[in-house]
This record gives sequence, C-alpha cells and structure tokens, in this order.
Amino acid sequence: MLPVAERLRYQEDGNPIADLYVNLLARAMDKERIGEAHPAFVHIIGQLAPDEVLFLTQLFDLRDHIYLREGQQSPGMLKQEGLVRLRQIYGESDFYESLASALVEPEALAQPELFSTFLSHLVTLGVVEYTNKPEQALEKINRSILGYEMHYIRLSQFGRLFCGACLNAS
Repeated sequence: MLPVAERLRYQEDGNPIADLYVNLLARAMDKERIGEAHPAFVHIIGQLAPDEVLFLTQLFDLRDHIYLREGQQSPGMLKQEGLVRLRQIYGESDFYESLASALVEPEALAQPELFSTFLSHLVTLGVVEYTNKPEQALEKINRSILGYEMHYIRLSQFGRLFCGACLNAS
C-alpha cells in the first residue's frame, strides 16, 4: 500500500491516473477483495497516459470491440467515419448494427490521432489483446477490397482484473 500512497502524492485532483491509484488503494484495503489488487498494478498505472485510461473505460464492458483503420500507417478511424464506411458495405442490417455497437471511439480521447500508439502500448503492457476471431460473416469478405483493416480487440484476462480493481471502485 505504501508504493500506491507514495505515487498518489504526486497526482493532481481530477486526474484519471489519481483515480486509478485511489481505487487500487481501496481494493488493497478491502479484506474480501485484496486478492484483486495485483502488485504489478502500481507499475502499470505509472506507465499510463490519461487517454489510455479513457480508452480502457471503453473496453471495460468485457466484450470484443472493433478498431478500423485504413492501412497500417494510419490512425484509427473516428467512430462516425467507421459507421459511414460500415453502412456503405452492410446497409442497415442486423450485422451492421452489431458491428456499429462494437466500434471504439478514438474521438473520446484528448489526442485521438495517437489512438494506435495507445493501443500498441496497452497491448505491450498485457492489458489489451487482439482477438483475431472475426465473426463468421467477416471471414467471407475480402478485406483488401474493402480498403480498410478491421481488428477485434478486448481486455486480456489480466486487463479485466486490472480494470476491475482500478477502474471500478465498487
């Protein structure tokens, strides 16, 4: 608990990083849930940017999410642009609706142009993973014709534990 309190000392009020430390400290002090406060979480929090915390909150509903981009060098598409692209391809179908509800929202970040960087960093921390399990209907589509890449991402098992302890104070 001392490392958490020490790092918390240097955080500003209202900073999402400070909230993670407070939630982790609360979890570590809860006798019934202390096992959810992994010692590595202190170091992970210290490596996060505030936008990465916002991104983790998007992934916290524990389902697969979709990240769209045009080629490897481009940042992720904003959700509105992704919705337009998906509607052009799938029309107003149930399949479109399921894809649309799973799109991530880079525009919710202060620096959406760094979304790909944040995603890569969270993957290296072991908090987020690529699922590489596209829905069956997507397997039939030639992605090179579509002109964009579609990646499925989600919290890893470790990431779910991290978010449960640090994002969720209850």
